[in-house]
Amino acid sequence: MNEFEKLVIEEIKHMYPDAEVTCTEIRKNNNIVYKALLIRESGINICPTIYLDHFYVEWKKGQSIVQICTKISDLYEKNKRDRDFDITDLIDFEKVRNRICYKIVNFERNKELLEQIPYIKILDLAITFFVSMEISEDGISSTLIRDSFLDAWNTNVDEIWKIARENTPRLFAPDTMNMNQALCKLFCKDQILDDSIEMYVVTNRERINGASAILYNGLLKQLALKLNMDFYIIPSSIHEVILLPYEEGERQKLEEIVEQVNDKEVSDEEILSYRVYHYSREQDKILL
Repeated sequence: MNEFEKLVIEEIKHMYPDAEVTCTEIRKNNNIVYKALLIRESGINICPTIYLDHFYVEWKKGQSIVQICTKISDLYEKNKRDRDFDITDLIDFEKVRNRICYKIVNFERNKELLEQIPYIKILDLAITFFVSMEISEDGISSTLIRDSFLDAWNTNVDEIWKIARENTPRLFAPDTMNMNQALCKLFCKDQILDDSIEMYVVTNRERINGASAILYNGLLKQLALKLNMDFYIIPSSIHEVILLPYEEGERQKLEEIVEQVNDKEVSDEEILSYRVYHYSREQDKILL
């Protein structure tokens, strides 16, 4: 991609002659690395991250650099800020405590990152933390909480977990629906629903990192009591899980399905787990 990066940087510099234009590598969930373009205009200390991988594919298919950089410019103009970000807002614990949230990721696939951030190990997963800066129809702007944040805030991971458990359901409200309802939202909005299908999708209203909703206080317990059954929890991605009625001896078969779907259908960055969990009503606990 080096030649492509050089061509993009050269063209963007023509479009923004007073800006600093650079390419960098961004490490995302599950240790996936993406190439990204940064356009830093004078007087602004924050800029959008523009991922180049899909633009590179378009270039390889024959699109010109001018066409691609026009798209990049449009994306930049849509997402850039017109003023500095006040970094002191992140240092001031009282200013951010109401926006501290959590998400769950795969433990093994994020070991390198977990060495630098506070986390809580649960099952084969890790609970990590972020500050939700902005939620809009265009997505979520957030900052990952690192170990240095806790030092600056003079706090610890247990306190952050306590705060995040209150904030996350408030800022990212849960959305639990019958599988038929979920399908009809996508494909058949006017169809009469069949609620007899005992499969449920658990996510949040933003559909981003919605699998974390399985840890919302009382959510699984209330649903299990209402339906009078334990669940298998199928980790379909970091954004949602599927609940199935629990039947002894079905886990291996379900994990084979999860493996096939993860390997063929789910992007590497969005894989949550290859394991299937069991929610026990009696223990009010998620089990491996």
